[in-house]
Amino acid sequence: MSGALNHLKKFLLLALGASVGFFFALEGRAAQTNKFTAEIKQVIGGAAVNGAVAKKGMIVSEGATIVTGPDSSVTFVIKEFKAVIRLQSQSTLSLDKIAMNFDYSSAGKVAFIDLKGGAFVASVSKINYNLNRGDRFEIKTAKAADGVREPSDFKVGADGTVHCRKGNIMFINRIGSVQAPWTITSGESIQPATIPGSIPTISPTPPDLAAALDKEIKELKKLAGYR
Repeated sequence: MSGALNHLKKFLLLALGASVGFFFALEGRAAQTNKFTAEIKQVIGGAAVNGAVAKKGMIVSEGATIVTGPDSSVTFVIKEFKAVIRLQSQSTLSLDKIAMNFDYSSAGKVAFIDLKGGAFVASVSKINYNLNRGDRFEIKTAKAADGVREPSDFKVGADGTVHCRKGNIMFINRIGSVQAPWTITSGESIQPATIPGSIPTISPTPPDLAAALDKEIKELKKLAGYR
């Protein structure tokens, strides 16, 4: 029985090399790409991009880091994914990679986001995911890695928590627990495990939070011009 379980774990982890684990496989490797940019649509309060004051209309390049202060937010779009993202107050996010990728098994859009602190709310409407090829929209935090697998509306926290309002998000713990992939769908939330050998907690998103996220996502789509 233990042999079968070990075989299953190996299979799942290999599959991650073509899914969420793809994020880590690209680190340190050169790829043939056409780079994308993001555009800031709204700034509330104080925020910075690579140390410069963030402003509406600013173009943000791959590799940039966005930081928000107290009671502040930055909303930006990545048009190739028809994605709109609102970085919430006291948060830090790096756009590690946003490009059309021509390496590996085939061409596909990639967006790799490193959420170093705080949280963001996002809607990703244009993604063509396939297990071995196609688009990748993935988020890394200190405790977990997440992959968007179809058009999705969601919130991610730097503590690893994910709330999915629409779509499909794949999740793996990065530390301290079983790493096998977990999937959440519309109306579900997931919290990473913190005790070695334990598993993440999946539960319905609390109604008040769900309503607030639905309202914010609707506002974001309107702001971005996505209907």
